[in-house]
Amino acid sequence: MALSMDLNAQNRKKAEISLGGGSFYAGGDGVSFGAFALGICSGYIGAELNGAIVEGGIILGGNLSIGPFALRGLIPYATGGIWTTTLGGFGFNVGGGIRFKLTEAFALRTEYRRYIFNGSDWGINALIGAATLFF
Repeated sequence: MALSMDLNAQNRKKAEISLGGGSFYAGGDGVSFGAFALGICSGYIGAELNGAIVEGGIILGGNLSIGPFALRGLIPYATGGIWTTTLGGFGFNVGGGIRFKLTEAFALRTEYRRYIFNGSDWGINALIGAATLFF
């Protein structure tokens, strides 16, 4: 699931921990979830292990992210990865977001991801909000 690296922190902080939450939307139904991530960045590219606790199971995945520039503390990025779930599913996700860097050690972010299941056309949307600590 869920979260991506601060890809503009290459000159200072190299890793981050994010905690957040949001909602999955499939059709008219929304399901809330809690999300977590641990990652590392090098230059403008980041990698992370992430997960989400959803109704009835846990999603675990890995994502790569790219954020080639920053605009006054606003860092847009694109992300994509693979995932599996304790409910027996697997697939990939693509998305993007923006990080609002408040200090060198703290940021808030909002993100959208599209999860595709088992290689089919069926999928769900995820809207995520998170707080990030850099170290």
